[in-house]
Amino acid sequence: MVFLKKLDCRMKCHGSTTVGERGQVVLPAEARKLFGIGPGDKLIVLGADSGDFQRIVLMKSEAVTTMFAHLIDVENVLKPGNEKRLKEMSKDGLKKMKKALKSKAVKDLAKEAGKRSV
Repeated sequence: MVFLKKLDCRMKCHGSTTVGERGQVVLPAEARKLFGIGPGDKLIVLGADSGDFQRIVLMKSEAVTTMFAHLIDVENVLKPGNEKRLKEMSKDGLKKMKKALKSKAVKDLAKEAGKRSV
């Protein structure tokens, strides 16, 4: 859990923008390219205010839709009578996790986390 908290704090500045008179902003080209945002894409605006630290987060609407679809799937599988499907999903999930743990990106993150905890 501590490992994830360290990762969550890593942010990168992709440029700056100015809010126009009508409340519009232009996202820097670097951010649009990195996150695959193009003309006509819908973004969801989320915000949090925890005292002195206010923040706004933009998410592509497809990502939010996918996230909720997964939550609904999990909710449906957890209903009584779906034990077989839950076992299938667990096996599939374990296979995907094992594959992901072998990836270079995860190994690099583990190395970086090890350096920080020393």
